Amino acid sequence: MTFHSYRNTVTRPPQKNYWDERYYGLGFSRDPRDRCTLVIGDGFTRSFLNSQSIPNIYSCSIEGHFREKENLLYVPVEGDRFEKGVLWEQNKWPRLFELWSDFGVDDPREFYDSIAKAYINPDKSIGAITYSTASVGFELRCYLWHLFRSQHYYLFREGVKYNVSNWEWYEPLRILMSEYALGVANFNYDLIAEHIIGGLNHAVNIVAHELGGVDRYKHRPCDSIALYKLHGAISYYYETGQGSCANPWLVDARYSRNQVVNPHLNIDVDMRNFPEFPDIVPPGHYGADKIVPDSNVSVLCKDHISNSSLVIFCGLSAEEPDTAEVRDLIQQISSESRVIHVGLENDKSGVLAALLQQQKCNYQFMLPEQLKSFSVIKRDGGIE
Repeated sequence: MTFHSYRNTVTRPPQKNYWDERYYGLGFSRDPRDRCTLVIGDGFTRSFLNSQSIPNIYSCSIEGHFREKENLLYVPVEGDRFEKGVLWEQNKWPRLFELWSDFGVDDPREFYDSIAKAYINPDKSIGAITYSTASVGFELRCYLWHLFRSQHYYLFREGVKYNVSNWEWYEPLRILMSEYALGVANFNYDLIAEHIIGGLNHAVNIVAHELGGVDRYKHRPCDSIALYKLHGAISYYYETGQGSCANPWLVDARYSRNQVVNPHLNIDVDMRNFPEFPDIVPPGHYGADKIVPDSNVSVLCKDHISNSSLVIFCGLSAEEPDTAEVRDLIQQISSESRVIHVGLENDKSGVLAALLQQQKCNYQFMLPEQLKSFSVIKRDGGIE
């Protein structure tokens, strides 16, 4: 099975249903199938890229976020003051470079940990939220938006074809979509999961950092996949009606909560213009550090996990600075649920494995190559 990239979007074939026709048209809350939650991190994206023999140009992991590399490019937007060139440069990101020097750290994970301890969250002293574009917090969001947008343009450039059937997750995903009411808790900023699910002829129901009644998501069609974007995404942005510029982190503008209106979501957005507010939650900034602090995405995701008979983790390390957030999700898992942790050999003794074992759930560790035997998922949670 292949899907094609054209002008940075994915052309999707007509939707087909993998389950019994009698389920079609039901609301999600009335779907008789057991629920399943697939929790994915950057290792999920890397696994897909490796299956397509894509060079390791763009590192999705924290360790590769800040580095000087000729292939890690800054791709200009409309009206940009910078030309196409190296992304990680001091003239583009002055506050981040200054903070990096002040903290005196060499490791990106230490850098994020230091930032998380510093007060760079939106200033809530006036109303619910005010925001300054001249802050290091805003500049960090802008940098991450450019980093993953650059990756997106490379991966989904015109004419590229991907054969998902070569990937070890191809058949397991088809089974999960067919046998379960599936929700995907996605920590990634990229759009890989959206494109893969769409390429498998499935509708994607994005649950991002928007406000709204929780109940309305329970009434979505059961033939859609709930995708919980816990850390936001490059394609999701807010409009204030105040206008925007190509490099807002290099100017000083302040916005208040009542100016943040008309949330707009498009997973195929061409991203030619810079968003006014990139909806990006930096690593370690769990909770209120969002453009909309009282977003319901975490609440909905936890609800799905707590009602899941099967929970699968893939490509997530749970290392600092995100340990607290991952632990919070794990604590929602029922003691009767089956939990599968898909990881590499060294992940058996990692942070995520320790957190899952502390939860005292029905825990099983699987190597990626063992996914080939992931052929039958029974209602009782058994796997053959």
